[in-house]
Amino acid sequence: MLKRYLIPLSIVFASLFLMGSTPEDARAQQTRPFYSTVTSHPAGAWPLRLRGAGVPVRLHTVEGPARLAASEVGLFVARANLDAASLPIRVRWDFGDGTTATSLHASHRFSRPGTYPVVVRLSNPHGTVADTLMVIVVPPEDGRPVDSSATQAASERGR
Repeated sequence: MLKRYLIPLSIVFASLFLMGSTPEDARAQQTRPFYSTVTSHPAGAWPLRLRGAGVPVRLHTVEGPARLAASEVGLFVARANLDAASLPIRVRWDFGDGTTATSLHASHRFSRPGTYPVVVRLSNPHGTVADTLMVIVVPPEDGRPVDSSATQAASERGR
């Protein structure tokens, strides 16, 4: 005969060097509630199922260049609560020139001078968050003409 017990528990998770954090940041801890079911088995096996309480994704920082020369590559970085947020987490950068990327670290090359709103949007089953950086793109510094017909695709780098 199986017996079921509901046991309220609290566990503290610590993030170590997440997305470029420092050793000092690794000391910060977050409490994440969860629910568990423990089932008694006569053979001594004790399976434990954990179910997250549903944590929305949050942006901690968004970084990128404020000014670039046309055809110069810029690196854009979004940092979020990946160690606590419920999965799956979707990432989408919109560079304001018709191109997009889908990783937390994205590099992009603007082909024409102008001012571009660069929007990063993160979402998971419990919410969506977005932030915008304004990037000013100037003509190339070496005097090369800007190729107005070129379309540059955003390249992505893994974590």
